[in-house]
Amino acid sequence: MTALLPFVAYAYAPEVADALAKPMKESLTVALGPTALPLAMLAFNYKESLELLSPTGAGKALLEWPDYAMIKDRVVIALGWCVLGMIACGVCGWMVLSDVAPRMAVAIVAAGVLSSAAATATIGLARFRLREILGDK
Repeated sequence: MTALLPFVAYAYAPEVADALAKPMKESLTVALGPTALPLAMLAFNYKESLELLSPTGAGKALLEWPDYAMIKDRVVIALGWCVLGMIACGVCGWMVLSDVAPRMAVAIVAAGVLSSAAATATIGLARFRLREILGDK
């Protein structure tokens, strides 16, 4: 759902994307810069996911929990969203630099960053909840 918001904005006010497309056209660094956001979120999610999926101490009871596979699936999906967001940002950087539908490319970049952010929030909230349940500090 979050990834659709930029496309709604694009449908109603495509000229807003020009504010981002112009600097992206002028610089390779700015064009490919948004790719770093999903990459950083992927790294964060990977680190947090290791702690979720490989608990120590009292958290080892989580491994015996019947819904443990559900947590594992959600982690894999969150990592996948970050990878897709990173790929979308990289491809759209090229689209802007090549002047291939730059306004749409900006909408796709925003969708990639927002979907990665939503996935990161999910992992972060799962981590907080696990700490609450296990009584960790």
